[in-house]
Amino acid sequence: MNLKTTPIPTKNWKITTDPVSERDLERKESKQRVDRRIYYLWFHYLKLCLELECIGHVFEKKSSGGKIINGEGESVKVNRDVYVGWDLEKIRRMKFNDWYFEDNKCDLFNEGGFKYSGRPQYHSLVKKFNVFIEYMNGKSGNYDSDMDLCERIIRIYQKERFERLLRTDSTTGIKLKRGEQELDFKRTVIRNVKDCERIILSLCEGRFPK
Repeated sequence: MNLKTTPIPTKNWKITTDPVSERDLERKESKQRVDRRIYYLWFHYLKLCLELECIGHVFEKKSSGGKIINGEGESVKVNRDVYVGWDLEKIRRMKFNDWYFEDNKCDLFNEGGFKYSGRPQYHSLVKKFNVFIEYMNGKSGNYDSDMDLCERIIRIYQKERFERLLRTDSTTGIKLKRGEQELDFKRTVIRNVKDCERIILSLCEGRFPK
């Protein structure tokens, strides 16, 4: 796979607000910063959904033994009846700020009924998004190559996003052998990929995050 959607870089969020009292300013900045960061992620996840839909991507379903179950996968398809007013045909070519401030698209989240659920964690969502893209673009089907890829994703590409490198077992604290360590890298990456798949399918129906 060669996705054109790129990983989300580290971003320094700066908010400009209306002149209000200092205390209200802090509160407003905090709320605006959280909201706009999540809308930014919604935008990027939606761009990824549209690209996956365009290439006819299907999330495979596997048995407990790891074999693909034919005919049981889920296709990525964005619900156009839900995303009315989003200009989906233009989104893939646009940057977030250009789209967000064009024709009051920001009102989609205020008056248009699009609201994120729960208390989404920005860095966790970015990590899952980036890991998904890097793994899907890099995997070859070769066991050793894919193991190396998973290690690079955690140690290099998304090092800042992971709280720590998985060098020891989180439960026992016992030092892992090389093979065990590689499996831990692979399990961590696959878990993030699967989480991202669930978010993608949910977002296709207008719910973010899952």
